[in-house]
Amino acid sequence: MAITVVLVVWTGFILCVSPAFATLGEATTTINIDVAKLKASQKPMVTSEKYTVHEMIADGNTIREYSNSDGIVFAVSWRGISKPDLSILFGAYFNEYISTIEKSTKQHGKRSVSMETSKMVLKRGGRMRDQRGFAYVPSLVPVDLNVEDLSQ
Repeated sequence: MAITVVLVVWTGFILCVSPAFATLGEATTTINIDVAKLKASQKPMVTSEKYTVHEMIADGNTIREYSNSDGIVFAVSWRGISKPDLSILFGAYFNEYISTIEKSTKQHGKRSVSMETSKMVLKRGGRMRDQRGFAYVPSLVPVDLNVEDLSQ
């Protein structure tokens, strides 16, 4: 009986403290999980008046997560030799991304994607060994910030 209670309490504790990824729409307090999950090295933060940039290097890619003054990630960008794991970077927005991509008309030979859903905007493209992308949540972008200035 006591072992069962301990297991139930321990399981509940693990579920409560399991952190989420610092992805689009989530707090920056969990960015270290992204770094670990992507096996990345982290660069020093760069803070401006309207936002903070959290940069990491993983598998030949530079990944940036942009957070607003509330500490919420409103945009992510990447540039490098391959596309990073977007499920980590997009989090709750990943299924919407996949759904929109699957519904879009396939264009043979076209390497870039530009999409806008009800919740997010994404631009992705490049060529072999030069993949680039930028995604953001319009409702979380700081006031008077032109997000196009952030994209690489």
